Amino acid sequence: MLNRLKKYGVNLSGSIFNADKCYDGERNFKSLFGLHVLPNIKQRTNAKKGKNRKKAAKIFNTSVYHYRGLIEGICGRRNMTVVGLIKSIGWNIQVLNRLQCANKLGLKITQYAIPN
Repeated sequence: MLNRLKKYGVNLSGSIFNADKCYDGERNFKSLFGLHVLPNIKQRTNAKKGKNRKKAAKIFNTSVYHYRGLIEGICGRRNMTVVGLIKSIGWNIQVLNRLQCANKLGLKITQYAIPN
């Protein structure tokens, strides 16, 4: 999916890829770092350690990882239509924009979701 976005000219540089343990793989980390995307992926304890996994473990941010549950709640349906997926991505971008603006303005944001 990331390569498809890149193919259509979407610049992902500086983005955060927030995912759960099923995306914990050396090839995934290598691809994300190659696209200049920061992986925020919780790592399995029994997985083989590689160069990219170690680098990703150092930059893992639990406070950002908390929002993974919120996004999966919105996009979690398996049989989501393309229109539904586009609407969900648009909503997530709006929420991210609000969070970034509030952060730059120094506004305190309270949690409205139960932490994982």
